[in-house]
Amino acid sequence: MKNNCFMDFDGTIICNKKRLYKFFIDNIDNKYKEALTEDEFWALKKLGINEIEWINKQYKDNISIKEWNERKKEIIESKDYLNYNKLFDFSVETLKKLSDKYNLILITRRSNEKNVLDEINTFNIASYFNKILVLPHNGGTKSDFIKNNGIDILDGDILVGDTEDDIEAALQLGITPFLVTSGIRSNWIVNKLFNGKHVNVIENIKDLL
Repeated sequence: MKNNCFMDFDGTIICNKKRLYKFFIDNIDNKYKEALTEDEFWALKKLGINEIEWINKQYKDNISIKEWNERKKEIIESKDYLNYNKLFDFSVETLKKLSDKYNLILITRRSNEKNVLDEINTFNIASYFNKILVLPHNGGTKSDFIKNNGIDILDGDILVGDTEDDIEAALQLGITPFLVTSGIRSNWIVNKLFNGKHVNVIENIKDLL
C-alpha cells in the first residue's frame, strides 16, 4: 500500500510571488508604489512581515491592516490575479515521479474553490492527485479537514508545504513535515515556532525524490 503525501499548492507546486506583488502594487497608495521592489516585497513575506505593517513603520503612516486584508480576501483569488501564478519548472515532472511512490493528496487553503479547481485543470496536473481538498481560509485547521474527509493516516505519511500552517497540520496528524523554502516562508519559522520538534527543511518538492 502506498503512503500518502499531502501537498500544499501555493508556494509548493506553483509560484505565487508575482500574484501577491501585483495585488500590492494595484492597491497601495501611489506614493508607496516604488517603496518595495518585487524581490524586497518577497523578502518581507519570507520573514513573516506584513507589508502594511512595514509601510506604516517605515513611513510613519496608519494604513488599516484590517481593511487591507479584507480587500485582499475579496479579490486576490479572482482569475485576473490567479493568471499571475506559474508552475515551478520542476513541478510537473516531480509530481509525476512522486505519484508513482505516493498517493498524492492536495490540501490547499483557498476560499474560491471553483477558481482553484479551474487553475489546477488549466495547469493540467489534476490527474496526479488521488484527492484534492480545498479548505476555506476560515475553515479550521488543515489536520481536522483531512481527518473529516475520511483519509486514513498511515505510518510513513508525509506533508509538504511552505508555511507554518502546513507544519502544524503534519505535527497534529503525527506525520513527517517537510517545509519547502520555495514559497512564502524561510526556515526561520522552524526555530521560532517549532523549536525542539523535528521538521525537515528542503528547497523544493524535487528534493522529496
